[in-house]
Amino acid sequence: MSDELITIKESFIIVMDSRNATQINNIPYNSNVDFQFEGALYFNNDDYIQLNFSLNSFSCPNSIYIINETNNLLSITMNGQTNNYLINYGNYNINTFQSYLTSILPNTFNISYNISNNKYTLTNTIYEFTINSNSTINEIMGFSKNTVYSSTNKSFIFPILILLLIILIQII
Repeated sequence: MSDELITIKESFIIVMDSRNATQINNIPYNSNVDFQFEGALYFNNDDYIQLNFSLNSFSCPNSIYIINETNNLLSITMNGQTNNYLINYGNYNINTFQSYLTSILPNTFNISYNISNNKYTLTNTIYEFTINSNSTINEIMGFSKNTVYSSTNKSFIFPILILLLIILIQII
């Protein structure tokens, strides 16, 4: 046998798609998946010294939502009744978030955004209201975690700059 290195190049394509994974580790997002090959990779030559693999294509859409399961609850008590509003997961901007809140809150509520101070104001035309400490949408809307806030004259200006704008700038 000669001491020369014989190079043999063989190629084959393996297609993997998260929809066909054998194990999905974070349902429903499908971004952490495992694949198990049905058969072993078999090479019929014992003289292999090196195997090379390459990735021809990879696609990973940005599916991280600004509002998700960790920060989508707004809890409000008004006229002695507590209502929990779950915000749909998704990416919002100032206007779409404001419109969405208007659509899920009772029609006695109005939410406005002040561009000069980057804060929301929530008002109610009939009742005083309280934003409860179990709300998780706090940083998005501009208030502190685990804190109860009460309206004055049926209005409340959120005390902190809204995080929604800051997050949107970082994503862009």
